Amino acid sequence: TGSGLSLAMMGFQSFDEIGPDIGGAQPPYRAVYGFSYMFDTKLSAADSLGGVTSVPPDTEESCYTTYEASGPIGSFTTVDVGSYMEFKSSDGKSGFRLDRLPSGYPVNMQDLFIYYSAFDTYQSASFPADDGSADYSPLRPANFPMGQSMAFRFPGGMAPPEAPVSSLPQPSDAIGNTVLTLPNDLGPVMLEWSGPRYDQTGEVLADGGAQATCFSYAAPQNAPESLENCQGSPGLGDPEGQLYTGPWEAEDGAVTFRWTPNEESPNEIVSLAVRFLGPVDASDAEFQEYVVKVPAPDDVVAEYGDVEDGRRAPAPCEEGEWVFDDGLQTADGTYIPSLQGNPLHNVAEVTCRMKDDGEFQLTEAMLEEALIYARRAGAQGAVFYLARSTEAEVVVPPVMNSYEQRLEVSPVKLTSRVIDIGRFWYGE
Repeated sequence: TGSGLSLAMMGFQSFDEIGPDIGGAQPPYRAVYGFSYMFDTKLSAADSLGGVTSVPPDTEESCYTTYEASGPIGSFTTVDVGSYMEFKSSDGKSGFRLDRLPSGYPVNMQDLFIYYSAFDTYQSASFPADDGSADYSPLRPANFPMGQSMAFRFPGGMAPPEAPVSSLPQPSDAIGNTVLTLPNDLGPVMLEWSGPRYDQTGEVLADGGAQATCFSYAAPQNAPESLENCQGSPGLGDPEGQLYTGPWEAEDGAVTFRWTPNEESPNEIVSLAVRFLGPVDASDAEFQEYVVKVPAPDDVVAEYGDVEDGRRAPAPCEEGEWVFDDGLQTADGTYIPSLQGNPLHNVAEVTCRMKDDGEFQLTEAMLEEALIYARRAGAQGAVFYLARSTEAEVVVPPVMNSYEQRLEVSPVKLTSRVIDIGRFWYGE
């Protein structure tokens, strides 16, 4: 929701900025992403240090800080629960499927682990629309019907005996599928602060004073007077996304978030996480591309032409090297806005759980320890995740490890979140 964001904010190695240039897509840019793994050890919160964003605290109006967070894969053995995990509505008009990765077992399974993942553009309603007929079947089901209930299931699977993973042979139906109610949309959100305001490149638009904007891709033409003015995603005609001002830049060290409380769903959790991104290392493989230095000569390529049986033999490999992708830099040599900080390096993160009362003040004091660590680590960017989430505990059949031992891992935590992501200007 704004400028300088890429799919790398969701864990993918794609650093192109999400905006009007991505194939004609229009804001708000929304996608549905599912990621899951199960372990043969009972863990209370396996997602605490992994996933798109961090797990909110159990207590409202509280925050915690993590440093150099990483996921649990590699520390515990993963479980094969079949070729997929699936969310399905009772009427069959909504659903989302996560496929097993790898889909098939490789020859070399020495360091293998199993996880489930899926990515799709957001589909709010089934297509075509339900015509009420008895034989109606959607061509494309809704994949994240906010506020609705979805049953979670998997078919069960067996890993090869030589694989370093465990198995869950029974399907979820053997015990009964867990129903998870998806969270409702965050709706319109407004940010208020006193201090400077920046454009998408970090240029100062206003030196100070009272500021307000809608949490939308582009800033509204005029500062909203109230939250109601942010209804309907204003400012979408402007092709430029907006950056937001962090508490460390505000005159009073605070930024206020306002939203509409959801009084009908008291079990939903509203949270805010601020993540500081590490420095970009141009020598890291994820930022490099292969550039050909010495193309194969024409006479050598001709020598590898048609052979007697009519097949064309391959030409010799062209010589080249891995170099930093110059598409990630601007004309003046600085990094593109979506690479202001390495989005794959979470240096420090502060996560707060708020009361769903429609107002939360994020202060510099809340971020103090993370800011100190981030500055020492040379952080080059800051993003924030505003989320509304629901949780459920899934009871699953016993797991069988590679030694054919029976292991009880229930319950397994299931979480769904509606997340809006924004970028704070971080000019350290």
